[in-house]
Amino acid sequence: MIKNKIDNLLNALNKYADNYGFPYIILGSYLIMNYASDYFLFFIVEKKQNPFFATELAGLLLSLILVLKKYWPNRLKKFYGFYWYALVTWCMPYLVTFRYLHSPEVQATFILPDALLSIFTLILIMDWKSFLVVLFSGVVVGFFVQYAFFGSPDLLIQSYELFIYYIALSIILGILFSRNASRFRNNLILHQQLEAVKTVTASIAHELRTPLLAIKSGAAGIKALIPRLMEAYKIGIEHKLALPEIMPFQVKNIEKVIDNINAEVDFSNDVITSLLTNAMHNNISINPKLTYNMVSTVKLAILRYHFNSSIQMESVHFDEANNFEYRGDETLVTHIIFNLLKNAIYAIEEVHKGEIFIQLAYEKDYNCLHFKDTAKGMSKETQSKLFHLFYTEKPNSTGIGLAFSKMVMENLGGEISVDAVLNEYTEFVLKFPIIKMTS
Repeated sequence: MIKNKIDNLLNALNKYADNYGFPYIILGSYLIMNYASDYFLFFIVEKKQNPFFATELAGLLLSLILVLKKYWPNRLKKFYGFYWYALVTWCMPYLVTFRYLHSPEVQATFILPDALLSIFTLILIMDWKSFLVVLFSGVVVGFFVQYAFFGSPDLLIQSYELFIYYIALSIILGILFSRNASRFRNNLILHQQLEAVKTVTASIAHELRTPLLAIKSGAAGIKALIPRLMEAYKIGIEHKLALPEIMPFQVKNIEKVIDNINAEVDFSNDVITSLLTNAMHNNISINPKLTYNMVSTVKLAILRYHFNSSIQMESVHFDEANNFEYRGDETLVTHIIFNLLKNAIYAIEEVHKGEIFIQLAYEKDYNCLHFKDTAKGMSKETQSKLFHLFYTEKPNSTGIGLAFSKMVMENLGGEISVDAVLNEYTEFVLKFPIIKMTS
């Protein structure tokens, strides 16, 4: 149990360091150059022995280890995120705090510029929450080490008010700029992910169309052969050959299956076309002249959805009252219902309980589709992130489905929202604009 929690923490730190932290080679190189410049400043310019030579040499070596992270043994690489945080805390807020408390002669010359430099370096390499945690932790540890091992420091700063003012101002600006830097990094990562999705979507669309075309061609060929096969069967019966009996309804069932195959292939191609077009252009193309019947759309979606053995269609309860017409794209709305069904069924299977209820309702300015499952619900925190692109709590999930659904509903002139109570239910509400009759 404890080991799993430690592993989860290490994985979270690794993810942060990889996705949001400054590139480790650049960060390590910067710290190495910083320590080298300190040596140059004290020994060559000031003609003094650096009183923190051993401490800064340790920081230099630790920074060099970070630069060489590529060559770490695999068993140590899981500690990379922790090492990254510890090194940043040691090299900046802790060391800056300790040496100015410990060495009065250094305080008078370098305390303010070095403190400001450390603060703004932290701004560049992390988000504002980590900035506050690392800054606070380093300063507290610096004070603790000084007081615990060396006693009360002899502070020589002439103007405490001015010093505190500049440091406080730097921290406030640091939080503001760090939040913007984090937002920029997140947008950059999101842009890269979107570009990757576009590339993968195009590739998948191409790979899927070929087998779908083969399936449709094969089904058409089988359907064309059925009359000839039945004719041969009749001839065999007339000549009293020992043939297994084929009932007329069985032939009709075969033809019906073939028609269903063709319909599903056409539907799949429509979905691929819609998803590919929308992924490439980042918007939804809606024909405002086309109207569809919501009851028909929902029934068709339920009929086409492939339920597994543990979750049957009987667990879905659809109330057909309050039917309405909507404008847009039936294929895309069906895709949204598919996604809601998939998520609800996953939740039901996870907790081994729950059913699905779909109802239609009228509200001011909107016709609504309510989609509710009584499985495990969700927390408020999860609800706040649910429609964010690439956000997911399910394994092997892309986190695209609900974000895409939101984009579709907004382009239809409507909206999608969620209401949930943890361990009780999750309810999505799809709002479609009312079609106003024109004379």
